[in-house]
Amino acid sequence: KMLTSRERLLVGAALYWAEGTKKGRRVDFCNSDPDLVKFMISWFKEQFGIKNEEFRIQLGINEDHVVRENSVKKYWSNLINIPLSQFTKTSFKHARLKKIYQNFNEYFGTPKVYVSRPSRIHPKVLGLVKYLYKKQSQDILR
Repeated sequence: KMLTSRERLLVGAALYWAEGTKKGRRVDFCNSDPDLVKFMISWFKEQFGIKNEEFRIQLGINEDHVVRENSVKKYWSNLINIPLSQFTKTSFKHARLKKIYQNFNEYFGTPKVYVSRPSRIHPKVLGLVKYLYKKQSQDILR
């Protein structure tokens, strides 16, 4: 069964509450789960009218995968249908791997998805998060 539009609104707000930036005036989120990233991109499009060209992606990958940077970017670009031209400089994480993993080529890092010109939706997104927090707090007090 498909989620209703209200359920999708609340699920997206909860996911943003968990994975999105709440400080500053940015609207971005970061997660390595491909299905969650796709859901959140579609959520921003549906709920706030964000167009595909208004997203920017910054990948965070372990520095041991520097040789795979282009293939990792292509993986995410194809998966989320965002052109490589909208990807920013990759952030390389400096945690050296201590052992060799057999699934080395199945690592695709973590994309941070930014909404450009966030001020037009920032209050609405945080308002939804605040709504969930207040509802949850009321339930706990009962």
